Amino acid sequence: MTMLSYEFPRVTSGQRASRLAAIDVGTNTVRLVIADAPRSGGYRVIDDEKAMPRLGRKSAEPGKLDPDAMAAAVDAVAHMCEIAKGFGVRRLRIVATAAVRDAENKNEFIDMITTRTGHKVEVISAEREAELACRSVAGELDLAGKSIAVADLGGGSTELVTLDDGKIATVHPLRLGAVRLTEQFGSCGPGEGKSLKELRAFVKDAIREETKRIEKMPEMLVGTGGTITTLAAMSLRSQPGTETFGLVPSSTRGHEVTLAEVRDFIDQLTALPVEKRDSIQGLSSDRNDIIVAGLAIAEGLMEALKVDRVRVHDRGVRDGIILEMIDELAGASSAVAAGALPTLATAIEFADRCGVNIPGAIHVSKLATSIYDQLADLELIPNHKRNREILEAAAILRDVGMVMNYTRHHRHSYHLIIHSGLAGFTQEEIELIAVVARYHRKSLPSKDHEEFQRLSSENQDAARHLAAVLRVADGLDRTHTRDVESVQIELEDKTLRVLAHSKTNPVACIEGAQRKADLIASVFELEPVIRWFDTSGTETGKPQSRRMPFKNYMEEPLPGTLIVVEGLDGSGKSTQMDLLKKWVASLGYCSYFSEWNSSDLVRETTKRGKATRQLSPLTFSLIHAADFADRFEGEILPSLRAGGVVFADRYIYTAFARDAARGMDRDYVRRMYRFAPKPNLAVYFRLPLEVALGRILHGRPELKYYEAGMDLGLSEDPYQSFRLFQGRIYEEYERLVDERGLSVIDAMLPIAEQQVQFRAMVEPHLKDVVRMPLLSRSEVLKAHKLTGRYL
Repeated sequence: MTMLSYEFPRVTSGQRASRLAAIDVGTNTVRLVIADAPRSGGYRVIDDEKAMPRLGRKSAEPGKLDPDAMAAAVDAVAHMCEIAKGFGVRRLRIVATAAVRDAENKNEFIDMITTRTGHKVEVISAEREAELACRSVAGELDLAGKSIAVADLGGGSTELVTLDDGKIATVHPLRLGAVRLTEQFGSCGPGEGKSLKELRAFVKDAIREETKRIEKMPEMLVGTGGTITTLAAMSLRSQPGTETFGLVPSSTRGHEVTLAEVRDFIDQLTALPVEKRDSIQGLSSDRNDIIVAGLAIAEGLMEALKVDRVRVHDRGVRDGIILEMIDELAGASSAVAAGALPTLATAIEFADRCGVNIPGAIHVSKLATSIYDQLADLELIPNHKRNREILEAAAILRDVGMVMNYTRHHRHSYHLIIHSGLAGFTQEEIELIAVVARYHRKSLPSKDHEEFQRLSSENQDAARHLAAVLRVADGLDRTHTRDVESVQIELEDKTLRVLAHSKTNPVACIEGAQRKADLIASVFELEPVIRWFDTSGTETGKPQSRRMPFKNYMEEPLPGTLIVVEGLDGSGKSTQMDLLKKWVASLGYCSYFSEWNSSDLVRETTKRGKATRQLSPLTFSLIHAADFADRFEGEILPSLRAGGVVFADRYIYTAFARDAARGMDRDYVRRMYRFAPKPNLAVYFRLPLEVALGRILHGRPELKYYEAGMDLGLSEDPYQSFRLFQGRIYEEYERLVDERGLSVIDAMLPIAEQQVQFRAMVEPHLKDVVRMPLLSRSEVLKAHKLTGRYL
């Protein structure tokens, strides 16, 4: 079995990782884990392997390991050593636990492994086994100020440790293991009620004798080992809705199983013959016979320690060994933070692996937590530290789904997060993070949605609160330029005022946040109002080098109306714009038309650059920016100032889409066009990519070099390159629909139906436009040079 994990920081330039491996030879199972440990701390699992030779099974010679089991175990260890060698492991440790520890022929077995593999085997004591398990748990849980018990349930023994304020208080080695007890009491199937009764009594007596020494009973029981993780898998699979939704978390870490559930599973299992027990979801057939004994140990521990639930930790001895090796390599003590990184760091690491813009993600998380803290101060939201951390992580991870594609990326984010195994969070918390991230855009939380319905009622409430906050924070960075530096929340009667602190008016961000404040309105029953708070005149508001050296026309009130069309080539937007212009002109409105890449200033330069194939993505971007700036200041702006209506066949959104498709930084491109005002209406004619490609390619003898994106090296075949390039542009346009609030018209509709929708959108924006004396329709069209097509 191979498992890839994204739990700890990847190796970056200058941070060579040590590749380590640990093999745990247990009573029931032999397990391998291979991990990379970068100098930055923590580690990342890159592979694991499992075999079940059952070293603890009955032998013909009591007290000795069975020869067949030894041979199978040696084969398994040798196979794992070969895997480790193939991965270039720098250091490997093999440890053996209870079954080998207690066997009279352990030296024979150890010699067999050493002869076969060349590696030594460490046979560790029960106390050492307990210490390693505790080390693993300490890497996941904050133990400060807490009293907890850690139980490592193995095949041959159980190690129980109590910790107080992170320090080991008592150690209790118990000769209770799932394999050992099954050999003694059988599998406890139907008709073996006496065996179950005797098993429970035996376990209870053994645990009671050991736990007499515990002076301070723990607040929490943490369980590790195969029995515990199997119990968690069964518990998760049995939850309502699992079969319906088909969504079972890949990790059991942090899941809590109640004592009542343990007893219920024992009842279910003992009513079934061994061969039919794997009908219980979550239970694998290789544990069918030993599971009841393992659950009896878990039940006995919970009863003796007076806890009603056990928290699952899906790591254990191997994890402890890896952490020790990291410390040894660093020449450090166990105090070194070789274990899990802070929860935010694990979220950042996973986001980085998915290609998320980390500075932008952290910025949104800061805005979100600031809003959360202020709402908590106003007693509008519970002030829970853990919920705050969940919000912070959801903000960091909200866009990880874009590694798949932009469309529906919020849903992709949900599934990626669910299966991320984020270190430092329980699976329940990971599920809540995933749901909050899923609702950062588009639809609101609904009990009709499977992912939301799976949450407990308490977590559903938390999801609504946290998603409401995240939606606004996400909207406040709609342009992805981090212009909104901070937020201030004010409550007045039924109005919740959100003041966005920025040195320039972040119009798109204000509008984005206002649009996404719908959930805040419904959750808190308040009217949210998003406003700009100008910080340019404050001490901290001195001009920054990234501010544009020319006027920002977004701040100038313009009496005219700007109507923009966008879309892929072949979408029919130009036809629709032509029809609209004629209709508007026939009504007597003064209008002006501007087309992308039509400025005389750069036309010859562009033509020459294309002919000689000298245009890089950067020069292409700058030339188009120069074209737009020339047309804007010489044509578009004067018409808007005069109160006319300006029609633009492509606007800054074309640059946003095409430049990003050519690999330009999105933030850079958006800052370049910051001077341009937001249109009164921007309409995106949405057409399926394949349909657009078919229209464009129909009848063309060949594609032009830059048109096909050949400069990007996507493919040597111009047509394949063209498809890939246009696909990138399509994804960028889909991103802009949400980011910039573009109105959408289905370009698959009949031309006339599209025009009806287009006119209905435009008409409300014409009321203040300057009109000329009404002439005859033909005179108006002639005056505007609109004769010919479609008349």
